[in-house]
Amino acid sequence: MLSALIRRPRTGRHHRSERGVAAVEAGLITMFLSPFLGGVLWFGNYFWQQQEMYEPTVTQTEVVGVFGTCQDLVGAVKGSVLTNVNNVSGSTGIDLDDIAVTVVDFVPDQIGVDVHISVRVPMVGTMASWLPDDGDVVSEAIVRLENVRLTVASC
Repeated sequence: MLSALIRRPRTGRHHRSERGVAAVEAGLITMFLSPFLGGVLWFGNYFWQQQEMYEPTVTQTEVVGVFGTCQDLVGAVKGSVLTNVNNVSGSTGIDLDDIAVTVVDFVPDQIGVDVHISVRVPMVGTMASWLPDDGDVVSEAIVRLENVRLTVASC
């Protein structure tokens, strides 16, 4: 009776084959790790493009003189930034609407104006509205314009 309760190892022709187990395990692991790998590559590409974004600059010789309104100054700064971005990176898909310029600090009728410049480059194919700036690449800078004077009291 006791010998019936003790299991004996199977030998020879009665042994079960495990040839397909490795393939099933590899399939399960690949099925779960592939989305993680895709996410790492996608986020890596996004953040790589964030680092390569050109910092917006203004050519001081293009923006010189006395401006009667803030809108005139903003238009001149936008044009200079667009020219500089296109010169550095070739022909990009950036329009004047993708460039935001805000006058930060100035003293009326005194030389020198600080402007905040923000350039937004829409990323094609990103569907992630939960990423910073809705997945668009944004570069910002504050620039001091030395040879500019505004004659208005406020902007």
